[in-house]
Amino acid sequence: MAAPLQLPFHTTHSEERLIADLLRTGEIRQPGFRKNMTEPEYLKRQAISTAAQFIAHLEVILFPQEMALRQKRQKKLAPLNCSFLRTHSDASLETATLTLQAKIRNAEEYSELLRRLTQFDFAEWQKYCESERCDAD
Repeated sequence: MAAPLQLPFHTTHSEERLIADLLRTGEIRQPGFRKNMTEPEYLKRQAISTAAQFIAHLEVILFPQEMALRQKRQKKLAPLNCSFLRTHSDASLETATLTLQAKIRNAEEYSELLRRLTQFDFAEWQKYCESERCDAD
């Protein structure tokens, strides 16, 4: 069993579990991965100072294709996102499902929400996700 993580930044329990899972995956692929990735000098060179940055860094190293697909999806969804609206796509990258989270504070934001939603072409989004899924297979 691996020793407890000693990282130079705070981690929540869920972040610590996620980091441990990612490091285990890396260790399976390349012996010494955990040791190399958690070296203080390595973290400093990579400018990693938070658990979220470290998780994102590990995901890019371990799953580059999936991360590239997620970035493309984020770019496609950018026209929907604004200060009062956040859009999330299916984390598994298997469906075109969207989750919208809005916090409307006034009539202008409501009008802007409607404008963004009516301008977004969901059928085009579905086609994009289907072609992306075919590419990933």
